[in-house]
This record gives sequence, structure tokens and C-alpha cells, in this order.
Amino acid sequence: MFRGSLGIDVREVELKVSGAKLSARIGLPSTPSGWVILAHEGGASLHGSALGAVARQLNEAGLATLSMELMTPAESARRAPFEAAALGERLLAGTEWLQGETGELWGVMGAGEGAAAALYAASERGSGIASVVACAPQLEGATERLDQVEASTLLIVRRSRSSSVEAGALGEEALGPRRNGRGSGGDAPL
Repeated sequence: MFRGSLGIDVREVELKVSGAKLSARIGLPSTPSGWVILAHEGGASLHGSALGAVARQLNEAGLATLSMELMTPAESARRAPFEAAALGERLLAGTEWLQGETGELWGVMGAGEGAAAALYAASERGSGIASVVACAPQLEGATERLDQVEASTLLIVRRSRSSSVEAGALGEEALGPRRNGRGSGGDAPL
């Protein structure tokens, strides 16, 4: 463990999930107000990726983070597409580990395949996931489970990418106006 900027304790951990050894990094402020898991799809460093920057910002705001690689280095190097279900199961194992260590979990965040894994994991009953932020989600393999997500959900899409536009439309269709904050009643947006 080492102390990062602003008194944030940072520690590298290795999670063993279904025979795979996955790298993870914990960012722990002195008095955290909650926990967020950041799901990395692999290939990028936990330290230098956009989600790494988000983890630092969350730490500085007082939230503890578990930044978790969902693929091993060998799997990332192959660059073969991974099923959302397989990545979601790995993320669920990470949430179970974190809840066992801390008794807490507020939410999960992911981008691309990591976003699909976050949505898949949140669709599992009893996952303990209260909120999901899915950035530029690649929803292939997760769309059939979107209507099972009970957590507050924010889908962030870019209109310039056709797959993101399709993701926004799929999310709108699956989550419906009750979940996106534009309809009457139901959940408020994040």
C-alpha cells in the first residue's frame, strides 16, 4: 500500500475469479462515504486510463474505489470480443469480494464492454448494486437483461458513434420512460 495524492491510500490487489487472476486497485480516502467499482474492459492500464482518472476524482470527492480489470493481460492481448455475461460474472465476483471486505457497495461504472458488464451484473437479483453509470456502452449480450436492472442507471452515449446511438435507443426501449426520469412517477434520474 502507498499513500497517493491528498492522503488517499492506494493498494494493488489480485482477485481470483473462475480460475482467472484479475488485477485491481483500491483507492481509499481516510473516511470514505461509499464504494464504487470501476470496470475496466482490459488493455488499458488501471493507472493511466480514463477510468483511472475518474477513480482519482471519486477518491478526492471522498468515495473509495475498486478499479478492476475484467480480463487477464493474455485475454486483452488477443483482443477477441468477450461475452457480456462472462465479464458480468467476473464483475459480480468483484462485487461479492468487495462486499465481503467492506460490507458496502454503492455503484459500478464501466465503459464499452465494461459498461455492458456493469449492466449485466446489476441485473442479477441480490447483487447489492445501487447505481450504474455506463459510458459508451457496447450492449451486445446485455440487452435482454436491461429490463431486469433495478439500480438507478445512467447511460452516457455519444451521438457521433452509431453504436452509441443504437445503445441509447436500446436503453430507452428497455428501461422505458419510467426509468429515464422523463415519464411520470418512477425513479428520478441520477
